[in-house]
Amino acid sequence: MSEIKEIMAEWLQLKAQLKSARVDLGVLNKREKELKATVESFMKSQATEEGEKVEVKVHGQKISFSSKNVKGSMTKEAVIAGLRSFFGGNEAQVEGAFQAILDAAPTKETAGVMVIGLKELA
Repeated sequence: MSEIKEIMAEWLQLKAQLKSARVDLGVLNKREKELKATVESFMKSQATEEGEKVEVKVHGQKISFSSKNVKGSMTKEAVIAGLRSFFGGNEAQVEGAFQAILDAAPTKETAGVMVIGLKELA
């Protein structure tokens, strides 16, 4: 029993360290997103037509920009819109088909351990 308590104590200490590191990473990630948005906006303005590739060299590294149109994600709204189109707006058929899709979706079990009230450990 004492061995598992040592493992849990080490785990809690590691979680506290990771929590602190994630805060620091959050600040860096936020700044990186801001800079990336500015760079992307600038490079997009340099492209004269859709799909054109724009490249800029900075400090020996190449930054490349290109854009393209892609299909969106397969969301619940997209499936319902597709079913509505397929069934010509017949809501009864749309609901029936959508429910059949939901019923056929596989289920999976998830399990996890969590810490309640994580505090800084010395």
